[in-house]
Amino acid sequence: MVSDNDAAHRSHFLSRFTHRSKSPVTYLFAADVLFRLADMEAEAAAFYRELARFSDLGWIQAFAGKLADAEMRHRSYFLELAADAQSIHGKNQLASPLPWDIAKLLNTRITTPPASVSKTAKYYGEKDAIQFAILTEENTISLLKKLRPFVPAVQHEHMDIVLEEEHKHKRMLEALWRDHFPDSK
Repeated sequence: MVSDNDAAHRSHFLSRFTHRSKSPVTYLFAADVLFRLADMEAEAAAFYRELARFSDLGWIQAFAGKLADAEMRHRSYFLELAADAQSIHGKNQLASPLPWDIAKLLNTRITTPPASVSKTAKYYGEKDAIQFAILTEENTISLLKKLRPFVPAVQHEHMDIVLEEEHKHKRMLEALWRDHFPDSK
């Protein structure tokens, strides 16, 4: 699982894949992109677990627990895809060049670090928790869409399955919002 030390994690991840020449293009193994996506799913699961653990609101604990389980399923899925990409393409086969701005996204933590959640979850109001979860799902969807073209084409259908699940999470959260806050936008 990813360390809570975000700066060290991000610099370690990016340094493994960037050219020393400061090229605007970064070459990644397809498996590396998939392993990073697995890490991001683990980060999201940790966020939701901590939110469930430290929230005093039962219904937030329930939806956060469900989402933590789903994110761990996604993590397992991406780990399987990464292993598959390694076996199909070998360790020396490079995926498409990844533009620098997309490579930087791989260093971005989508969720709040678990240690921070444990300190702040008790202060989350109901609206805050759902809004933050919706934003997390939106950011995950955006990242997956941006990375999809750099994953081997034979794995696009797998990426699409995970994308659809993330969309389902977002729709579920939006339904919770409408149910609990019908007068809010």
